[in-house]
Amino acid sequence: MTQALYRKWRSRTFSDLVGQPHVVRTLENALKGDRVAHAYLFNGPRGTGKTSTARLLAKALNCTREGGSAPCGACPACLAIEENRYLDLIEIDAASNNGVDDIRELRNGVSFSATEGNSKVYIVDEVHMLSPSAFNALLKTLEEPPPHVFFILATTEIHRIPATVISRCQRFDFRRIATQDIQAHLAMIAAAEGCAAEPAALAVIASSAQGCMRDAISLLDQVVGFGHGQATLQQVQSILGLTDIQAVNAFVDSLARQDKGQGLAVLQDVLTQGGSLAEFLQQVILQLRFAFRLQLTGDETVIPDASPDQKEVVRGWIKDWAEERLLHALSTMMETAAQLGQAVHPHILVELALVNAIDGPPPARPVAAADTVAPPVPAARAPQSSQERSPSPVPAQPKRAPRPRHETAMTQADKDKVEILRRHWRELRREVKNRFGSQAYKALTVEGFSRMHIQGASVSLIFKEKRFKDALLPGPSQKYITQMLEDWLGEKVQLHLQVGSGTGAKNGARAARSAPTSADPMKDLDELIMSQLKAQRLDMHQERALLRAVDQAKK
Repeated sequence: MTQALYRKWRSRTFSDLVGQPHVVRTLENALKGDRVAHAYLFNGPRGTGKTSTARLLAKALNCTREGGSAPCGACPACLAIEENRYLDLIEIDAASNNGVDDIRELRNGVSFSATEGNSKVYIVDEVHMLSPSAFNALLKTLEEPPPHVFFILATTEIHRIPATVISRCQRFDFRRIATQDIQAHLAMIAAAEGCAAEPAALAVIASSAQGCMRDAISLLDQVVGFGHGQATLQQVQSILGLTDIQAVNAFVDSLARQDKGQGLAVLQDVLTQGGSLAEFLQQVILQLRFAFRLQLTGDETVIPDASPDQKEVVRGWIKDWAEERLLHALSTMMETAAQLGQAVHPHILVELALVNAIDGPPPARPVAAADTVAPPVPAARAPQSSQERSPSPVPAQPKRAPRPRHETAMTQADKDKVEILRRHWRELRREVKNRFGSQAYKALTVEGFSRMHIQGASVSLIFKEKRFKDALLPGPSQKYITQMLEDWLGEKVQLHLQVGSGTGAKNGARAARSAPTSADPMKDLDELIMSQLKAQRLDMHQERALLRAVDQAKK
């Protein structure tokens, strides 16, 4: 049976690892100086080399060759690890073995010495899938394992790992691999496999992988099988469902030159050829992003994913394209792409986006003089007779609570951040409930949560009442929520918890309850007197005298 290319070309030495020089250098220095930690935590996107690095470290720890930090790849231990038959390398998939019983079984095996080599290495993949009780069962063993045992934990969601586990490990953050590095590696693999691959085809594969080497190699394997040893740009576009780059360029060119007819013709051609509007929009957004970054800096190094020919095309767009119109086109296409999946007629939605992007942002409406005039004060009404008076006064309407004074209007970038967090809000509530209980969860539901305000790096969560704000403990829960927000927004944030409109709504409701609501004037008088008693804090004798006066008035 033919072996998949991503398995065949898995890194066999540290020098084979692509795009992670900071990890390689640190591990090699630790091996040279005999300072290997007992536990490592590898965090990063999928397909960036976490498991491959863990296996290389296991090889280096058990390699029988004298001297050096890199595994030789030829000794019995290295060969056994490469062929998945080394007894002292235990790989655990936490996605399917996430219970406390699985961790207890692991703890029992830790106490036994190594069978074949000098060290036992435990690789726990997708470690964030462990249950809270399983994490607790692992803590003591992870902190003080036997001298011959090493733990390597791998995860794609570091925010789901308890802080107590992170503090017991050396953490390495794996980065997304640059498109140029992926393309160069694919070219090497294609040459070694005897495949005639076009550079343009490899560039598209590398860009589509979005920093994931495993996805890129798997796609190359698929293209090679489709083309019988060849990889052309047309084949890659066919497999990925991508639209021809000429059609994308023609569409963006119509935006730059404000030619609606050309843009509509391009869209019609895409639909006629059976292309995917979603994929087409994604490519348009990518080219608009290239144009935006190049216009902003004038430096071609900010668009490394673009080919030299495409860079020239982008330069032609931005010569006479005003910055505000370009930004408006990019924003319009991104909003359209987000709405495309829910549209009844997606092609009409894209056509409207084309017209909106070409027409540019609507001009700001000038403030009319009438807008600045104070509203007229109603004239005083003549007193009514007792027969004309309403039997029951209209209850006072509760006023909307004012926003905190320090809040200012959010920019479009801040509103985009709010939209990102809104999409992840259900996941945030679920994680908070699992870790901190139902009270913390309730604070993030409509029962306790009022609204969110973002201004730059400051994120304010505003609750209806103080008890909901207090449900989120100032230590672990706030730190955990901050970490999740930073992961979703991709930047550092400052989290603030406030009590806002909930307080105002409560005061408004109290005012509505204290207002007269019945036709019985004595009952209204009772309520008024009682409210005055509470407000003035009268002593006992004053209260009794006032209540007697009320009873006499009733008689």
